[in-house]
Amino acid sequence: MSKFKYLKFNVDDLKQSMVFFEYLADEGDEPTKLVDRAIPLTKLLEVETKLAEFLEGDVVGVYLEQSANMNVVEKHWVDRVENELTEENLAYFIELTKRACVDREFDELLKPPSIDEQVEDFIKEFFTDEDSEDIEQKDFLEEFFSDLESEADGQPLKTKKGSNRSLTNEFDKEFNNKSATARDFLSEFFAEIEEKD
Repeated sequence: MSKFKYLKFNVDDLKQSMVFFEYLADEGDEPTKLVDRAIPLTKLLEVETKLAEFLEGDVVGVYLEQSANMNVVEKHWVDRVENELTEENLAYFIELTKRACVDREFDELLKPPSIDEQVEDFIKEFFTDEDSEDIEQKDFLEEFFSDLESEADGQPLKTKKGSNRSLTNEFDKEFNNKSATARDFLSEFFAEIEEKD
């Protein structure tokens, strides 16, 4: 077991979102000053399955504070506090505190979330599955082609102004106008050249 001058470990699954660690190494060990860490509980539980298993059921927390003249051990249940831990659990919490403060093993969990994680958290917080079902997504391209299909069936298209118009009628007016005279531009061009000669 690690030697230390002072150690404090505190986790409360009901009232705190962080796990608190404090550690002061014994003389001759590094670091020689008090080191403290506060690690997000949810992130720590993802990597420390033993702690997650310990906090299952009615056990909600642990408070451990030890030094040369102090030894506080509390195991918190939903409805009571016990002043004892098994030797195995006590050794685990002491070693976990050393890993957090001396080895800085969990400092990676303190990094701010990436943009992708922030977006994902935002979506989880503000949009539920029910909300996403209510959002109407329009496929404008599909609407365009369905309008064309309805035109092909002889139904007039609706314009933004609300008036009906028929592409077929407009096409007929523009290109199939029987009263319009057909022009042969090439013949007219050569006729003009002959006139100049």
